Amino acid sequence: MTTPQTRTKQLAGMTGIALAAVIAIGSVAGANSVRDDLTPKAYEALVQAGLSNVRVDFDGREAKLSNGTPEELAKAEKIVEGVTGVRWAKIDSDRDTTLPAPPTFSMTRGADGVNLSGVVPNAAVARQLKDAALSLGEVTGNLKVDPNVGTADWLNTLPKLIPDLEGVNDLALTVDGDSIAIGGAVTTQEGVDAVTALVEPAVPGLTFDNTLKVDSDSMSAEQASYVDAANVYFARGSSILDEKSKAALLTLADVLLRVPGLELEIGGHAGPTDPVRGQALSDARVAAVKAFLVAANVDADRLSTKSYGSDPETDGDAYAEQYRRVDFIVKGN
Repeated sequence: MTTPQTRTKQLAGMTGIALAAVIAIGSVAGANSVRDDLTPKAYEALVQAGLSNVRVDFDGREAKLSNGTPEELAKAEKIVEGVTGVRWAKIDSDRDTTLPAPPTFSMTRGADGVNLSGVVPNAAVARQLKDAALSLGEVTGNLKVDPNVGTADWLNTLPKLIPDLEGVNDLALTVDGDSIAIGGAVTTQEGVDAVTALVEPAVPGLTFDNTLKVDSDSMSAEQASYVDAANVYFARGSSILDEKSKAALLTLADVLLRVPGLELEIGGHAGPTDPVRGQALSDARVAAVKAFLVAANVDADRLSTKSYGSDPETDGDAYAEQYRRVDFIVKGN
C-alpha cells in the first residue's frame, strides 16, 4: 500500500535524479565552453613562440600537449600554463606517436587576386597565412583547419616570406609534404635570384622546386590594371600636375621600370575649348606627363606622345572634366 510518506520519498528521489542530470549536463556544457575559449588562446601563444607544431587538447581548464620534441613540449608547458584561465598543462605521454599527415599549402596569384587552399593544424596558423596573402591582393579560397594534421617549421617562416613575393607575376606557390614549388615570372634574372635567395632559407629541409622564369616583356594582371587606371586629369586651361596626378604617375613609372619591354603612348585631351588653344594645351599636357616619367627614370624612348586637341561638342557637358585628361595606350609589351 502506497502511503503519503512513500509518495513523498519517491518524488524526492526523482527530483534528486533530475537535479543530478541537470548538474551533469551543465558541467559538460561548461567544460566545452571553457575548452572552446582556451584552445584558440593557447594556440595563439604557441604560434607567437614559434611552436605551432605543438598540439593542445583541453579537458576543462587542464591542457595536454603532444606532437613535438621533448624540448618543444617542455617550453610549451610553461607557455600554455601562462595563458589566463589554464589550470595546468602536461605532456600527453599516452598519445599515439604515429606520424600525422603533413600540413599543405597552395597559393596562386592572378587577375582575380590571390587564391588559397590547403590544410593546417590550427586556426592561428591559418589566420597568419591569410593575413600575409592579403599583402598581395584580395584573397579567395580557404585553408582547412584540422587538428589531426601535423605541423612543420615552414608554418612559422612562410607568413614572413609571402609579402616579399609581390614582384612575382603569375605567382604559384605550393608546399606539400617535404617539398616546396614556386613558379611565376620575374622581369630580370637578378629578380629571380633575389626571390630564390629569400625562399630557400625560409623553408629548411624541404626539397625546392624552382620554376621561376625571366619575362621582361610581360605585365601581370595587377600591373595592367595600374596602366588602365592611370588617367591623369587637369583643371580647366591647365597643364600643371597636382599631387594626386603625381601619385598616379609614380605608380605608373614603377610598372614601367619593372617591365622593361613596356612602351606607352601618352595621349592628351584638352576638353571643350577652341581648336587652336586646345591643340596647344594638349601638347603641353603630354609634355608635362612625359617629363615627369622621364624624371622618374623611365627611358624617354619608351614614351611616345599624341595630342588629340579639343572637342567643342563637349562644351556644357556635365562630365566635361573627363575630356581634360591624359591617358595611356600600350604600344609595346
